[in-house]
Amino acid sequence: MAILSKGAIFAAAPATIEVQIPEWGGSVMVRAYSLIDRIALMDVATENDHAVELFQRDQALDEENREGLAEVKRFDAAVLEIIHSCVDDTGARLFDLADHDRIRALSYTSLQAILIAIRQINTVPDQAALKKSSD
Repeated sequence: MAILSKGAIFAAAPATIEVQIPEWGGSVMVRAYSLIDRIALMDVATENDHAVELFQRDQALDEENREGLAEVKRFDAAVLEIIHSCVDDTGARLFDLADHDRIRALSYTSLQAILIAIRQINTVPDQAALKKSSD
């Protein structure tokens, strides 16, 4: 493999995988995370966990001591991965957090196929094995 220049590195498009979803009559494009994407995913999960915890603490208080916080439901981690990974043909995200519950209602097998692709594209290859194959 060639040694890349800084320009070539910054010009490289993120890796994508097209996932066939026969049940939906087409395919979905999954893009590898950038560090920005991964941090955004983790931030959303952390903020949601905190909001759920605050709501649960509020509910544990006597009624006269409650702040009356609106109910917050915990996000599904797999659905968050789908929201942060599925893109259209221009690379723009297909989904946002408002789609969370609608995504949860989709076919499990279709979502599982997408999750497998997400994990595959975001797995770091074994560098030792790559080196052996290039020798």
